Amino acid sequence: MMDPATGNVIWARGLPGPVIGTPTLDGAGVLAVQLYDNAGLFLLNAVTGAIQRSIPGGFEFGQAVFADTMMLVPTQNNGLWAYK
Repeated sequence: MMDPATGNVIWARGLPGPVIGTPTLDGAGVLAVQLYDNAGLFLLNAVTGAIQRSIPGGFEFGQAVFADTMMLVPTQNNGLWAYK
């Protein structure tokens, strides 16, 4: 995460694979990051970069979307996953 005003790095988090799509931020400060190559999805604290949860999965197809109290994750072979 970078400070848009200064360009300084606020935090950095290594993950076990390349990110696919654009990470998505919800209103509570949770950043959903999908990984390519069957590496799953990671939920990060947007302020600190700490991993809050990892969700193993199939090949993610696009970015997660937060809607109301749900997180929707499209996959390549396993349809649309919904998490509450």
